[in-house]
Amino acid sequence: MREIVAQERISFDVLERKARLGEIDLENVIKSLPLDYIAERNVVIEGRVAFLVLDTPNVDIKVFLWAPVQFRAERIAKRRNISIEEALKALRNSDEER
Repeated sequence: MREIVAQERISFDVLERKARLGEIDLENVIKSLPLDYIAERNVVIEGRVAFLVLDTPNVDIKVFLWAPVQFRAERIAKRRNISIEEALKALRNSDEER
């Protein structure tokens, strides 16, 4: 977002207003950022944004990482300082969204 603000020489408030008015399609801008980035460099993209680029022709390798739910929950609980139960709930919600 900072890059967009800098390129357009506008404030975050103006960017927000333009997005609300439909002058800027923020969703498409956000989706295009990683695609523009990988077009210029050799990169590894992980996480949810990776799904935006998996269908592009210039992706040389795709790797799916898998971990047991309990392991994932423990890591999330520790990182977010929440209970395992809360982490499991967050994982279920996150996995359903994907």
